[in-house]
Amino acid sequence: MNIFIDNKSESGNFFHLLEAGVAFCFRNLKLGGEIIGLQRDEKLEIPIEALREALINALCHRQYERYNLTIGIAIYDDRIEIENPGILPPQITPENILQPHISYPYNPLIANVLYSTTYIENWGS
Repeated sequence: MNIFIDNKSESGNFFHLLEAGVAFCFRNLKLGGEIIGLQRDEKLEIPIEALREALINALCHRQYERYNLTIGIAIYDDRIEIENPGILPPQITPENILQPHISYPYNPLIANVLYSTTYIENWGS
């Protein structure tokens, strides 16, 4: 983490931060393409759907009341880390997080807005 080729800090509303996170990924991930018929089909090395889900999840569950807790995105040769330094809900522990459970959104109002605007399909999916 001491050597990096891109560093960007952003501020703004949820949707601006989401767009900035996706733009950061597009700048720093490999983009391949294939010509299909008359059109080019471009794909990132990490599926955009997976990046979108992880970024929305991190932003939705962020602790906005703590001004110094920000989302971090780090892209390495073998992985992407999306960091949300917030806390887990009391019902979820590091030991049981991989077991089936219902969703406990940290920000239910934000989750409702994201559901209403079709950014999320339903809680916990």
